[in-house]
Amino acid sequence: MFTYCSSTTKERFMINIKKTSLSREDLVKQAPRLVAVLRALRKTHRDITSDSLWENILQRWSANDLERALKRFEKSGKLDEFKKLLEPLPQADKSGFFVADGEAWGTVSAIAAKLEIGGKPVARNRKKCRHLMGRVNQGNHVVFYSLSDMEKACAVFKQDLPKAGKDGFISLENEEWGTLYAICESLKIGRKPIEKKARELRQRVAFDRSGRPQTFYALSDVRETCASLLKKFPQAKSNGFFKIDGEVWGTVPSLSRKLRLCSQCIYKHAPTCRSRTGIDPRGAQAAFYALSDIKRACKGLLNAPLADRTGFFKHGREIWGTKIALAKRLGLHRQRIAEKIGSCRKLVGKTNKGRPVTFYPLSDVTKACSDYLNAPQANRTGYFKLGGETWGLRIPLAKLLGVNAQTVTKRASSCRKLYAKTHVGRLELFYSLSDLQRVCADLIAKKRPAHPVAKAVLTSHAPVMAKVLKVLRKKRKDIVSDDLWKAITTRWTEQRFTSAVAAFKQSGSTSAFTKLLR
Repeated sequence: MFTYCSSTTKERFMINIKKTSLSREDLVKQAPRLVAVLRALRKTHRDITSDSLWENILQRWSANDLERALKRFEKSGKLDEFKKLLEPLPQADKSGFFVADGEAWGTVSAIAAKLEIGGKPVARNRKKCRHLMGRVNQGNHVVFYSLSDMEKACAVFKQDLPKAGKDGFISLENEEWGTLYAICESLKIGRKPIEKKARELRQRVAFDRSGRPQTFYALSDVRETCASLLKKFPQAKSNGFFKIDGEVWGTVPSLSRKLRLCSQCIYKHAPTCRSRTGIDPRGAQAAFYALSDIKRACKGLLNAPLADRTGFFKHGREIWGTKIALAKRLGLHRQRIAEKIGSCRKLVGKTNKGRPVTFYPLSDVTKACSDYLNAPQANRTGYFKLGGETWGLRIPLAKLLGVNAQTVTKRASSCRKLYAKTHVGRLELFYSLSDLQRVCADLIAKKRPAHPVAKAVLTSHAPVMAKVLKVLRKKRKDIVSDDLWKAITTRWTEQRFTSAVAAFKQSGSTSAFTKLLR
């Protein structure tokens, strides 16, 4: 009894279509699990060797197949997949066929020779057929397909069907028949109108010019059904325009490219302009609009200045830019720009894609955002000193004080705050450390260690701490001695400090101090 699977299920035994290949390195990783499988198999199959099991897995399974079989064994102890794997594969004769369960199975080339058709039709239809693994005459593992399934799938190739010429048409009973592509090319119309009314058209199966069976439609039926599309509408050139009675007409995309306006602007003003039906460069019907009417309707936008890719243009002696472009140029967030541009001059211009946008002069925005641009910048730890006061970001301050960041946000409303730059130049809100210590005093007292490090103890280990600081600065140059001393006295007990110093003296390890400064 040989196992096969349908084309809709995962192709378990196909080695030439496997998406996840299995290597010997993968087997080595699964060795402990496979040893348990081998022990269980030897209870019923005493002659099984590890080499035979490994070779069968490598030749016939993918990594996903192996993982699925191992999980099933570990969960329920079932060895069905492994037992089927160890069954001997059927051996094909010289013709490339073997018989299993009263069914003939063959390779692609053997079936093609048997049915007297090319190998390509068989290969194209193999997913529709049942398949299983077997051995060819040379002993290699190959996928075999059901001959009966393949005969049904390739029945159309056995019929005496006409074949289309180079133009994609066939002539039968004084009637021209063509594929959908050939008819569209010949009549210069789109596919959608024909596809919508395909049920109303006469159809027949024939071979196209490449030898594949295709549906052919009667050309006369297409002409009658799509008569409205075949009227002599004006045909646009490759640029999307045509000229009639001295007037230039174009589609929305072509007008957008010519006038350098976005399509939305043209669609907005199109109802007030003259329009007519024509054939676009692709051969489909489309609405065309008078160029002169569009110019008159969009007169204000046509005269607006056009920005480059960076979002800026020069108007007079000033450089104007959009909010996004100004934010990138000045290194500020768009929200900070929006807060300050209320007093700046404005001008409507176009982006490089033709979209109308409000522009602002760079000089005005720079002056309005001077307080942000001249703001102090923090170091890597998220702190800076200003006027003898330490300022920091919300999360670094919460870590320093040993409290929750959300608690800091809730209690920071009564604290002094200002905008400053982070070490990467981004503008953020900084809070006063002394104010936060005051509003979070009750939480800090709970977090404070029972036996904090006394200053006298810290002073006695000053030479060792100087060496620790030197080692730490090799990895982080922005570490300040004050930050290290403050973290030790507020977050460590005396016992924890002495053990960290002892570890440094013995092995030079600074891991405890590194964790403290995170």
